[in-house]
This record gives sequence, C-alpha cells and structure tokens, in this order.
Amino acid sequence: MRCGNLSKEKNFEFKPDKKLLTKYFVSSIVIFFAAILFSVAFLVPLSIVEGNSQIGIIGSIVMGSITVAGLGCAMIILPFYYRSIRYELTDKEMIVHKGFIQKIMKVVPLRAITNIAVVRGPLDRIIGIGRIQIHTAGYSTSQGPEEKIDGLIQYQEIYEALSQKIKQLRPMTPLASLEEEEDLPIKEPTDINLAILSELKEIKKILKNK
Repeated sequence: MRCGNLSKEKNFEFKPDKKLLTKYFVSSIVIFFAAILFSVAFLVPLSIVEGNSQIGIIGSIVMGSITVAGLGCAMIILPFYYRSIRYELTDKEMIVHKGFIQKIMKVVPLRAITNIAVVRGPLDRIIGIGRIQIHTAGYSTSQGPEEKIDGLIQYQEIYEALSQKIKQLRPMTPLASLEEEEDLPIKEPTDINLAILSELKEIKKILKNK
C-alpha cells in the first residue's frame, strides 16, 4: 500500500496486509479447540447420566471428525478469500471487493457515512493490524457497521484520508445559507414602487378632505 498524503489522491486502491490471513488462521484454530472442549463438556456428562460410555466415545469421534473437517476446509478456503479482498477509496465512494466463489462488490457513498471508527481487538494488537468500521444512516447501532475495512497496518492513515474526504462532501448547513441571504444588499425602490407610493398618498389626502 502506498504511503504519503492519501487524502489528496482522487482514487487509490489497497489490500489488507498478509497479517489478516494469520488472524483468520488463529481464529479458526481457536474455534476448533472451543468446539472440541464444548463437545467433551457436553458428551461426557451425558454418557455418565445415561450410564453408557459408548455414547460419549461415539459422540466425541463424530463431533471431532466434523470439527477437523471444518478446520481443514477453512485452511484451504481462507487464502483464496484473503486474496479476493480489495479496497478502493474515491472522492465519493468507499468500495469493498471480496469473495472468490461469489464475487461481492459493496459500494458505500461517502455522503451516507455517519461515523467511522478504528477498532483493534486483542488479536489485532498482538498481530499489529487494525480495522475501520463504517456506519451509515441506513444501519442502526444494533445491526453493527455497514462495512469493515480489515487487515490494515496503516489504519490511522486510511482513517484520516477517509475522514478528510467525508468532510469535503458535507453540505452547507441551513444556518450558513441564512447568513449568506442576510448579507445580500438591500435593493433601492424602483420607479414603479415610487409611482404607487405617490398614488397612495394622493388617495389619503382626498379621503381626509371628505
């Protein structure tokens, strides 16, 4: 990813660092061991209650096989998924490309963004990466961010570039519009207005004389 003042570039592309793939692998291994522990914690007491040790043994073998197969598939699929991720920031949009089986392109207009935040979990801090969460008016807080830019080493530079581009697109506030209208010069009365005013004065004099 290029360095420098990214906020001045009209259009630049970047990809997540390879450390994101490490994060995916570590997360998958953690899920693998958590699934094994859950299986043991559930099946062993069940076999004791039922008085049949075969239930625990067979159940553990089945759950273990499923978990190992899942981990193996994840280790094969994750590198392809990682290589499919690509980010593109323009003057008007944040575009996210991902997916190697089903290609997905998510376009987030910068005008629709209400909040952006840098998030770094424990694993992110250990590995040395961060992610930027993008919130828009169409997504509530309970739904979470509309899009995430994950696997960034230069997360602070990307955050500042994105913030600067969003600020440049902010519309003028109603107060500023009113202030500009108040600064307009007052127009002098035209000849027609003066003629009407003169006629009204003559009518007023006639009514007073009656």
